[in-house]
Amino acid sequence: PDGATLEDYLAYAEANSPALRAAVSRWEAATWVGPRRRSLPDPMLSLSVAEMEQRTSVGLSQMLPFFGKRALAGGMADEEAAAAERQVEVARLSVFARVAAAYSDYVFASQALASIEENLALVRQLEQVMLARYRTGDAPYADLVRAQLERGRLEDEVRSWQDRIPAEGALLNAAIGRPADTPLPRPGALRPYPLLLDEGEILAAVREANPELASIRHEVAAAGLGIDLARRAYYPDLWIGMEYMRSGEMNRGGLGAMVSVTLPLRRGRLAAGVEEATARHGAARALEEEAANVLEAEARGALFRFNDAQRKAALYKDELIPQARQSLEATEVAYGAGEASYQDLIESYRSVLSFELSLARAVADQIRHRAELELYAGRRLGP
Repeated sequence: PDGATLEDYLAYAEANSPALRAAVSRWEAATWVGPRRRSLPDPMLSLSVAEMEQRTSVGLSQMLPFFGKRALAGGMADEEAAAAERQVEVARLSVFARVAAAYSDYVFASQALASIEENLALVRQLEQVMLARYRTGDAPYADLVRAQLERGRLEDEVRSWQDRIPAEGALLNAAIGRPADTPLPRPGALRPYPLLLDEGEILAAVREANPELASIRHEVAAAGLGIDLARRAYYPDLWIGMEYMRSGEMNRGGLGAMVSVTLPLRRGRLAAGVEEATARHGAARALEEEAANVLEAEARGALFRFNDAQRKAALYKDELIPQARQSLEATEVAYGAGEASYQDLIESYRSVLSFELSLARAVADQIRHRAELELYAGRRLGP
């Protein structure tokens, strides 16, 4: 509907985002790896015929991996599936961050256009007043030219923002999983989204609940099991089987049992497997440490940007915009009394417009940076 909120867009994206569907499919695929790795290998059926001896045999054999190999391989798959599951949450929060950024830019563009159009209407009225005063000789021609130049500048800004809104809307459509040219509803007003946790709680959540970091920890666990699995390769696997043999000369048949083991004699190859698994585990541990440091640093940066945008929004809303409006009113009175120049009046208009746009940008930045913090903290930080 018109006036759709950020929550409306997030709900739509969660239900329709291709990126999120892809992450879910990767996780679902990973959940089927464990049953395959825990399964016994396919049995082997053999048939032999000796014409000269008139002997036929049929055998069935099954390989039994050494104790623990299948469990370790399945455990690795479970950890990899758990990592893929956490990547689903990474994808969800990443989509949310993209939607929040695109939404804030789209609504900001719409709000900026409305503010500039309002300012343009005031300048056009002022231009008509100036024209009337010029015709009666009460205003110089230079002031009329300045009014026309200001009107032309604002008209150009209006056209620029009108062209920008569809581009921002295309990015928002792409973020929620729709074709870029799909019509969007009329946006509502920007409003700040506060944080419900303090700085210490957010940074603690980054260390403890960040889904990217949790995914890497599952990969570390899988790599650790890989070392144990590589060491089990030193132990032989067992083959057991049954064979039915029939001799044409004796016109009789019988059953026989068969037991065999593999001989893990290539010690260099086995040692290389252990070293490879150990190196992979070390790489995963190093990646976990690097990710923890980078994520906390990025979270601190996002927290600073959010707080800075919040501070600016309060400054513009509570101090600068009221003061600029008071200054504009005083300048209008002074100009009517001939105590201020037309340039002073135009600068007052520009100041009000600039502060209004800065306030909208600061609120939009709060939305963007809160979504970044949610990505790092691994959870929603407010409604």
